[in-house]
Amino acid sequence: MAVADWIRFQQVYGFGSVRAAKALEKWHLPTLLFHTEERLLRQHGMKEEECRRITEAAKTDVSPILSFCEKNKVRILTPEDDLYPDRLRHIYSPPAVLYVAGNWENIDEILTIAVVGTRRCTEYGSRTARQIAADLAARGVITVSGLAKGIDSCCHDATVQAGGRTIAVQGCGIDVTYPAANHGLKRKILESGGAVISEFPPGAEPNAYHFPIRNRIIAGLSHGTLVVEGEQQSGSLITAGFALTEGRDVFAVPGNVDSAMSQAPNWLIREGAVMARDAGDILAEYDLAEYRTAGPAGAVCRSRCRWRPESGLASRGSPAAPRGKARRPALPPSTAPT
Repeated sequence: MAVADWIRFQQVYGFGSVRAAKALEKWHLPTLLFHTEERLLRQHGMKEEECRRITEAAKTDVSPILSFCEKNKVRILTPEDDLYPDRLRHIYSPPAVLYVAGNWENIDEILTIAVVGTRRCTEYGSRTARQIAADLAARGVITVSGLAKGIDSCCHDATVQAGGRTIAVQGCGIDVTYPAANHGLKRKILESGGAVISEFPPGAEPNAYHFPIRNRIIAGLSHGTLVVEGEQQSGSLITAGFALTEGRDVFAVPGNVDSAMSQAPNWLIREGAVMARDAGDILAEYDLAEYRTAGPAGAVCRSRCRWRPESGLASRGSPAAPRGKARRPALPPSTAPT
């Protein structure tokens, strides 16, 4: 079963790893990998330890995961699935498995913006994130964030309150809520036509290293990423870094120069990110005339939009660019994705 082999592949290579990307470049499909004799794997240059893990994983019973997902109406998407989002499919290390709960209609056709920032947001950050998320939702844009405290929660809650769709990307199993205080918010997201997704299998507890890995999915799902607040070494810069790596747009909310929580967005603006004072500054980067309203499903792309995966942001140091051609901010070495 193809889905089972993708789950086993993930067990061998982990989450967001370079090794996983290289293995897929060589073998294309996990099924080929797990049905190739060990001696042939070695003939192809595979090391003994990797061969051993593959042999063991091929015998792993993943039926409990499959049963859980079927019982709880959780979709299991892999890169072979038509519902697997195209924007995510083309990032460098797409998740081998994506667990999806909730509404997943028209994901590839809807303008999608990530709204990220610190867990310790100020009143200004909270108010701004809520206003921008609500205004984006009112225009039929899907918002994406990580269900964490602070800016993430503001984004999700404001989108729900505005009657829009929001996607929560978790750094734990889809049946786990972190932080636990957001259990009610998670339920509201699902009840309002949004979605909760994760690449981590059911039952996986949150782990510190899960969240930077998770951030590539937040950026990868989105046409653009908005950084609202964060310190200079904020995890939101990791998300912005992934967005840049994949040629996506980066926006930042300007803040008080004396506020530690405005260091990240102010720095991004200095380096060429689009300054976003409100939702209008974000929407101006996309040709909304090419979108139509699709009721609760949001704004569905009629034919094309100005954003293209290959457009991205221009190189650092270029002169001030007109709207739609933002410059590429460079990230500090400590926050740049590897």
